Amino acid sequence: MRVIHAGAVLFVLLAGCSASQTINPQSTLAGARSSADVPGHWTVEAPMPTARQFLGVAVINGTLYAAGGYTGGVVNTVEAYDPTTNAWRTKKKMLTKRCCFGTGVIHNILYAVGGTGFSGKLDIVEAFDPATHTWSTKMPMSTKRENPGVAVVNGTLYAIGGFDGTNYLNTVEAYDPASNTWTAKAPMPTMRDDIAVGVIGKVIYVVGGYDGAHPLDTVEAYDTATDTWTTIRHLPTARAGPTAGIIGGKLYVVGGFNSTYLSTVEAYNPATNRWTTKAPMPTARFGLSAGIIGNVLYGVGGSNNSGILNNVEAFAP
Repeated sequence: MRVIHAGAVLFVLLAGCSASQTINPQSTLAGARSSADVPGHWTVEAPMPTARQFLGVAVINGTLYAAGGYTGGVVNTVEAYDPTTNAWRTKKKMLTKRCCFGTGVIHNILYAVGGTGFSGKLDIVEAFDPATHTWSTKMPMSTKRENPGVAVVNGTLYAIGGFDGTNYLNTVEAYDPASNTWTAKAPMPTMRDDIAVGVIGKVIYVVGGYDGAHPLDTVEAYDTATDTWTTIRHLPTARAGPTAGIIGGKLYVVGGFNSTYLSTVEAYNPATNRWTTKAPMPTARFGLSAGIIGNVLYGVGGSNNSGILNNVEAFAP
């Protein structure tokens, strides 16, 4: 458990409708601007059966899987969302109850990496095969940590940054599922956790986060081909605990916390090195996760002043 002070606000880490509804960006909670400034739109989808924050989300074959998280305690619940029916189903539970972990998909296998469990910070890696509905244990990371950023490039899974209970990390490790081994990579320039990540080509973009003192606007890009880092244009809105996704070659950063819970959505175009503001999310929140299905970003769970959420909201650019 960590307490973050942000201005006058203090918050603690680890502290429905069945039909789609179109949301008017002008009526949302925060950051609303004119429609000319905020392209894209949000819809409200069927809520998760289990309200939770700090969960892991991954998409396999058009189905969104929501795993683990924090409901007042860590859980190993797994629920699957089908956007074609706007319905949820319960799946086999993870082997380890945990929150604040990262997820990645390689060859239709979901990998859950690190996090926080009953025993503290975790190095545990578990893999879920939806074809057989089974979980298996893989080689653990070298570094126990919560809130790592996890991304997959060319069949390799990368775990970036995080918090080990004492230090904010810039550690980067790469997992090869073929050999079931981890390899150390070039460290990230900025030590941080509560980050969001996205992959465009062979580059992993690491956005925002928390360094033990402040929510960050830092954006750093890791080139997996050269094992090198580059600092790029800062995020317009500094934030801890956002989520992110890639649509049409652009990185969309959603929600988070900075003195207040955020509904802000900002998109980065690497071709122009520019950020633009998009339609704000209907529900301002922190500690949510996202998955992309058919060029739609689904923001799932999280928390705000109302408590821990089961909200599911979908953004189409």
